[in-house]
Amino acid sequence: MNPASVHVIRLHGPWEVRVDESPAGRIRVPDGTPDLSECSGSELKLSRKFNSPTSLLPDQNVDLVIEFDPEKQAEVDLLFNSEVKLSATTDAEIRMSIRRDLKPHNLIEVRCHLESAVQRRICIVSARLEIAPPSDR
Repeated sequence: MNPASVHVIRLHGPWEVRVDESPAGRIRVPDGTPDLSECSGSELKLSRKFNSPTSLLPDQNVDLVIEFDPEKQAEVDLLFNSEVKLSATTDAEIRMSIRRDLKPHNLIEVRCHLESAVQRRICIVSARLEIAPPSDR
């Protein structure tokens, strides 16, 4: 992808943080999440709402890109608008095209299985939308 033609929308926050069904807290990316070493929960949920980018052309592609701190590796499920899109390990960047799934109001959810989390922590380093014409893919 030609970086000069990519428009980036950063998804800093607020992100909602919840362990199992506990009350939700809020964070900003890349501030990370609280230490969960004393937590008895089994699932950490990070979620963020956002509106569809304005002025999208029909032929433009939209990728959701989430980067994790590889030292806080864990197994995660990535949901977009309440639909599971993929399961992955947070040792690398997760990138997926969401253009066809965009709605006026959208929801990203990262569900971390805490039993798999190194040091029972997970940290989103960066979350963003990348908008580019299909010729750059």
